[in-house]
Amino acid sequence: MDPLLSIQSAALLPLSVCTERPQRSPSARNTTTTSAENPKVAVHFYPMPIPLTYTEIEQLFESLQIKTFNAALPEGRIEWLDASGAVVAAGACQAILSWSGGNNSLMWAEAIAAFKDTGVPCLPAPDEETYQEDTTEAEAESLATQAAQLTNAQFLYDAPTSEHSKLFLAIRDFRPVQH
Repeated sequence: MDPLLSIQSAALLPLSVCTERPQRSPSARNTTTTSAENPKVAVHFYPMPIPLTYTEIEQLFESLQIKTFNAALPEGRIEWLDASGAVVAAGACQAILSWSGGNNSLMWAEAIAAFKDTGVPCLPAPDEETYQEDTTEAEAESLATQAAQLTNAQFLYDAPTSEHSKLFLAIRDFRPVQH
């Protein structure tokens, strides 16, 4: 598998089925509180990106007229391009897992030799089973979504790597590019 992807289309997958953005209290950011039961136990709250809903992702990509993307996986970079080839958005990416429809199998990205050899940033597999057969696309998407949620990704990007295969990427720091 080539660590540099240039694909014509990919699916945007929300990290949850919510249709509205969750609200967080500004006072919950960068604060420390103590437990009522045990005042010696401190709980720290740090700012985290709020995942984008599917509607927000779709509207954002439509407004930017995104047609394709390029991913420099070893650098953990992804760029989205419009029809003219101009970069209109960028972000950081981490590979999660690869799914093959040819044999309905998945492999966690950290176990892919080409990714290890080139230093592609990958999310860790949840356990020692890095290859699974008899896995549907929906099951692979569900596993990738859970992994992305656990790492506070903004959204999951479903990048086709061939006619029947996909690479799921956790996206962070998504930002439109100003021209």
